[in-house]
Amino acid sequence: RIYKECLRLGSLISDMLMLSKIENGEQPEKAYAEIPLKDLACEVLNEFAEEIKKRNLTATINGDGKVLGDQNMIFELIENLVSNAIKYNKEGGSITVLISETGQGVCLQVKDTGIGMKQEFIDRYIFKPFERDESGEVSKTEGNGLGMSITKSILDVMGASLDIESELGKGSVFRIHAKLKIDSNVMEDTRDEMTKIPNISGKRLLVVEDNEINMEIILAILERTQAQTTKAWTAEEALELYRDSEEGYF
Repeated sequence: RIYKECLRLGSLISDMLMLSKIENGEQPEKAYAEIPLKDLACEVLNEFAEEIKKRNLTATINGDGKVLGDQNMIFELIENLVSNAIKYNKEGGSITVLISETGQGVCLQVKDTGIGMKQEFIDRYIFKPFERDESGEVSKTEGNGLGMSITKSILDVMGASLDIESELGKGSVFRIHAKLKIDSNVMEDTRDEMTKIPNISGKRLLVVEDNEINMEIILAILERTQAQTTKAWTAEEALELYRDSEEGYF
């Protein structure tokens, strides 16, 4: 149980830090290279191989193409889409990754036979942090609601776009349209840039968690950011601390 909590909390904090870095403009905007998408998609599917087998899913990759971008960021894009295709799929369903080059760039499509989403959620909420379509089977599936926010932020950095089609009970299709040609002034690839822990010294964070072990894990991870942390064990305590603090303290 402790191991699972470590993974869950580590993933959540990692996602929050990545989203914060992108939104604060800390991404290497021109540290791009031409990335072979099929190779990267294969890496992602290999990462989820055990879960795909456990749920009796069929996963295939068709086509190939290169995209202009940072390898870590593009890996995160594909990982988020494939992760959702697995989590929200049906037992024995399928996942198809289709890559095709177009006249203006490359299209990467991730299609699943899962539970689908309501159009209202796609139009209004899908890219908002911590938002999830809590209807039906979605509410029973573990997730933190940050994956698509990170996806949208990375797409904005790349100058790429995303089309979404979904039907309840039948599945979803996500299509990324990205640039193919590389800028002549491109800087050298800095693949490890996005994995660095940001220094947010001077920031104050209010950490709310009712489990002692989880709290220790969160504080240990956040200690590396050099931020100041204040603990709250209940929502009521957190609200009281927030109300009693000066404006802008947290």
